Amino acid sequence: MKKFSIGASVIFLFVLVAVIGEVATSGATPSPTATSVLSSASQFITPSPTATLAPIPTDTPTPALSVQQKIANAIAADGSAVSFCLIVNAATTPVVAIAGQAVTITSDTSSEPGFINDDRAENCIFYLEQDAWASDPSATQVTVHVQILLQDQYGKQSTGDTAWAILKQATERQFVWANLSYTQAWADYDETWLLPGNV
Repeated sequence: MKKFSIGASVIFLFVLVAVIGEVATSGATPSPTATSVLSSASQFITPSPTATLAPIPTDTPTPALSVQQKIANAIAADGSAVSFCLIVNAATTPVVAIAGQAVTITSDTSSEPGFINDDRAENCIFYLEQDAWASDPSATQVTVHVQILLQDQYGKQSTGDTAWAILKQATERQFVWANLSYTQAWADYDETWLLPGNV
């Protein structure tokens, strides 16, 4: 049975080729039946949609850092500030606050009692002031607080300032930080304060 169907297929192809060849050589037009079959078939063939190009990817702009972030990043990258301000964990990371164009930095070292004396506090303030002004030269003033664990005469403990300094813009404009020591800067800040007895 399979031989017959293969043979019949071959014969059908020869006949089809002969008919097509005759129509092509005689110049006759195809019959309406052949035309309607062709037009019916073309209804099922849909043209492919025009290809659209994907947009070219562009770099996503990085959002600008806030003044607080710039100062915090500068402090974290400053080995001297990290060392003198005892920045050893999240609890001792200085807090940067902005009010208008005034910057306040609070370095709370109360979780590391006994390590901050006046000399170290002045060093800490020097580097924090320098980092703040380098990050935000448009500030009107920078105030830095260094806090420690305090204990009153009755044994009650609290966190409070051991030192603070305020440096205003007009004074800071006269500073050449690279040529100053922390003691020279301390003498030139607009306002300073040290906790009595924390030598």
